[in-house]
Amino acid sequence: MKKPLTILSIIVIFITGCSQNDTDLPNVKHLCNVSAYLIPYSYGLPNEKKKELWREINYNNDSTISYEYYSEGENYYLPSILSNSHLENNIYENGLLIEKYGFFFRYLYSYQNGHLASIKSYSESGLWETENFEYSGDKVVRMSETYTYSTNPTVHNYFYDTSGNLTKDSINKSSYYVITVWDYDSHNNVIKETEISHFPDENKVYSLVHSVRKYEYDSAGRIQVAMINEDYSFYFFQKGIYHYTEKGLVSQIDVYLSTNGINGTYEQKGVIMYEYNYQ
Repeated sequence: MKKPLTILSIIVIFITGCSQNDTDLPNVKHLCNVSAYLIPYSYGLPNEKKKELWREINYNNDSTISYEYYSEGENYYLPSILSNSHLENNIYENGLLIEKYGFFFRYLYSYQNGHLASIKSYSESGLWETENFEYSGDKVVRMSETYTYSTNPTVHNYFYDTSGNLTKDSINKSSYYVITVWDYDSHNNVIKETEISHFPDENKVYSLVHSVRKYEYDSAGRIQVAMINEDYSFYFFQKGIYHYTEKGLVSQIDVYLSTNGINGTYEQKGVIMYEYNYQ
């Protein structure tokens, strides 16, 4: 089960009837492709020679995702973290995702009563992980991950507030716990995500904060600022400042880096530019 927010997932793509340059055309049918390019800074200026594809999504006619490319480390902006890349191809049946595959993996999805019941992950050598989901109503309350090389499953227990927002993911990794907590504003927007390891159990004797992410929104509920620390570091923070088109699509993300904490001095290190293509 994915967390509510990652740097990739907070970029909400609204399917609208606008053209590539954001003006109305009579024959536009649907959004077919979104491409985002990272342009890093050199000597304090954007360096077009180092421009690279940061993310790409292709859509089917029914707006489901057929293909996705993204750089390694979906919680980060900058190329120092984005050392590898992923390609994902999706197969659907009756509107449900049943298979996802790439160069080195294959995921099979099964459903029960309209809910995702399990995900089986395969590598070239065969099955290596199975995730099984349990529900209370429409909410996932428990997920167990079983690896072929281990007899001890990793168990996630999920907790929600009265508005139905996911507030806690308690992960039992046998020898220790990892707890992820989400805080929300009055509009049910995630404003903070904190991930902490507890040793030797959930009640902790020793704890270690892995990561902290903070988000700010405008009056329309759109992300304006996202701040994230690099894992296990409270010195290196990346910040993305979001810009939108008149129709509410992400047009640009200005990327900054602080080397002295979340409240430190940020220097711009790049810009991510979005392009939209329609059929």
